[in-house]
Amino acid sequence: MDFIWTIDEIVVGQITLQGPVFPTTNSRAAKVPPPNGDGIIWTPGQNYADGSDGSIAPVTFQLPSEPEPDWRLPMSISATIAFPEQWYDQDCTLIGSLNGVQLVKNDVFQATPTQNWTFDGLSLLSTLSYINPANAGYSFLIPFRTGGDWTWTLQLVQQPETMAPCLNPTRLEIAFAVYALPPNEANPNPLWPTAGVLESQPDFRSSYPVVVQRYAFPNLAQLGTAQNTLPQALRWYIFLMVATIWNIGNGNPRVPFNSYNGTSGYGMDDYGGVFDLTQWSQGAPDGINSYGDAPHCNSHDLAPAMQFGCNSYDLAAVLQLGCSVALSPTGSELLRSTWVFHDPHGYVVPGELFSQPRHIRCNNPFYLNHQNPDYRLPRIGVFGTTMDPPPPPVPGPLIQGEPTSDGRKFIQARTSQPTQPPRFTTASLRQQILTRLISDALDRAVTVVYSQLYPNLECTARNFVFNSAPTGRGFYLQLSLNIQVHHTPEGATTALADYLSSFSVKPLAKHVQSTPTPLGDISLRCQDTILLVHGNVYAKLQVIRDLSQLSIAPKSCEENLLSVAVALDAHLSSGDTDQTSIPRGSVPFTTKPPKKVRKGTSFTLQVPSALSGNGAMESIKDEKVIAFVSNPQVVMSCGPADSGGYLTFAAFNNSGTVEITVIRPHVDTLLPVVAAFKVEVSDTEG
Repeated sequence: MDFIWTIDEIVVGQITLQGPVFPTTNSRAAKVPPPNGDGIIWTPGQNYADGSDGSIAPVTFQLPSEPEPDWRLPMSISATIAFPEQWYDQDCTLIGSLNGVQLVKNDVFQATPTQNWTFDGLSLLSTLSYINPANAGYSFLIPFRTGGDWTWTLQLVQQPETMAPCLNPTRLEIAFAVYALPPNEANPNPLWPTAGVLESQPDFRSSYPVVVQRYAFPNLAQLGTAQNTLPQALRWYIFLMVATIWNIGNGNPRVPFNSYNGTSGYGMDDYGGVFDLTQWSQGAPDGINSYGDAPHCNSHDLAPAMQFGCNSYDLAAVLQLGCSVALSPTGSELLRSTWVFHDPHGYVVPGELFSQPRHIRCNNPFYLNHQNPDYRLPRIGVFGTTMDPPPPPVPGPLIQGEPTSDGRKFIQARTSQPTQPPRFTTASLRQQILTRLISDALDRAVTVVYSQLYPNLECTARNFVFNSAPTGRGFYLQLSLNIQVHHTPEGATTALADYLSSFSVKPLAKHVQSTPTPLGDISLRCQDTILLVHGNVYAKLQVIRDLSQLSIAPKSCEENLLSVAVALDAHLSSGDTDQTSIPRGSVPFTTKPPKKVRKGTSFTLQVPSALSGNGAMESIKDEKVIAFVSNPQVVMSCGPADSGGYLTFAAFNNSGTVEITVIRPHVDTLLPVVAAFKVEVSDTEG
């Protein structure tokens, strides 16, 4: 009794910012269907396929916040059906299935000779939710999605074995969400936080991005394994999403981790930014987005053959976006994701590197840098939140070559006895002064294109990248300056020895020599690099050469570098003094440090906002305040002081007393200035 029938059109209605159909942005960054009206999501003769199970016309339906047995999908199906006479006046229904699972069913109707039919009474079947035993009905706890080639069948109610399949399957991608995304008018560009904002809710322009839904929302098969309480379901949601994101990079060359300098490929910086979701999706494999043929690929100045890739901030952004689309029935984020910025960078616990699954014991995201000893870093990444020293670095699996040379022995063999008494410098190391010094040494204007300040207990590190103006021949120079200011000259010498010991080549003397003109207490040079120890200051000057843009002869490059090193050493010498004459600073608190806080809460400590160093991007940053905590299992520091001077801490559900050490660099000498206090975490507040 089977017969052939066809679907002519599938339309969704009532598309508004408030629902019941939310605007949805497809993988091509277009809103489909358009807001404030009806929208066609399928017609015959058009290829809607987008990836393995997606559609170029995705749609997002609003789920009921409470069980509604009579809830209907705001979707209408137009069909051409020539019922045989045997079906006339019999009760029928329309069933929509995906991968053999019945998902939706239409209200019962009676077949007639009419050939043009419209079905708008489609309701969800229980397979689209998991049962909450506490309720008689179903409970939608988290959002989910479906995607693929749907099949449609007409069925006689009294004779369910009598069915007639539709001639044409329909490619549909349907997501189900609880609440509308916040309008961008009320939340302007929050991925670029304003002053004092610690949490940011991404601005999706009031439209659900299908790219995020594809990696964040579980599908039906996955949904069946979710737990049936909200806290358990949210935990399950996060674990599933993290696994999905990690699998995107599982051996996928289109989204490699940037193993040369770890920079973001999609618009992120230390504090977030506007994430380039479209470019990310083009680099992801089939199933996230596959409409573009060319992956996101930029040549890198140190290795033009390598793709640009992503870094940890990009991955944090991807995860935050997935958390931000899980909303409660009132519109609040169920997963209030907050970036915790660990500063300074340092040791990474060995593990699998994103997009490099064969390296399961990698402790260095910059492992490709070992090919050039100047770029091999022994410790890089998240240092942690404690003042305890990290465990010894574990060599990455790709670090090859002969055993490393002993940097300290190398230094001792090439230097005389240290200056007595040990000298210190009070020369100002402010950004403006160093910029002018380098400009004068090169006899051309320079601009700062990168600047970071890292105060720590042992030393303060200041890192720059400078670009010079072109010369008459059209050449220009880009160089980096890394400075460490230690409490003692021995600390500066140790920093140099550690750097030399990180070289994976032997003999060291083949690659490192003394400078033509002795500088400071110790001065060495290697390829495009000068290393200098002057009292308690260790400095590394390095030319960054981009062969696609620069054309500097090696001799000219070396002369320029030496000119800067000579000028820097003379500047440091102008402030030479002994330990007793070093200016000391303090860490002033605007608010009194707490003595006791309650478990499971956050608290703040304020310093003068002028010390935060969080001004505009173009401002000169000579201040920064950070905090270290003795036991991060009890209290965690949530990053440097913000633009209002606030340091934020999170007290976990563990009792104990911790010591919090607050550090700022001296505004001129950069010597670390330290203040410490103790806080008790218990069931009650102080």
